[in-house]
Amino acid sequence: MDISKITDYLYVSASLQTTHIDELGTRNIRLIISMIGGHFSPKIFAQPPYRLLWLQTFDSILVPIPISKLMQGVQMALPVIQDGEVSLCIVLRAAIAVWLWQPPS
Repeated sequence: MDISKITDYLYVSASLQTTHIDELGTRNIRLIISMIGGHFSPKIFAQPPYRLLWLQTFDSILVPIPISKLMQGVQMALPVIQDGEVSLCIVLRAAIAVWLWQPPS
């Protein structure tokens, strides 16, 4: 699986297939945020123990992801990050993602 560990709780991937279920389990990934417009992730990722947020958008150098979509993803991800019990995976068509997050003081 094309997955990169960004932090202890955050992973980025270019795609998810049903054959990746075991690897998601070993990485304790429970929240999947898909930011690939026009391509729905397999339904298994929307069933427990997984939660799927599908933000239908496209990312490119010329057309960046809208801030409103990024905010939806952040609002869903923050409780997972703060809980620290499980991890999350962001799925982007382009293999480039920049995350700026500062822990609350």
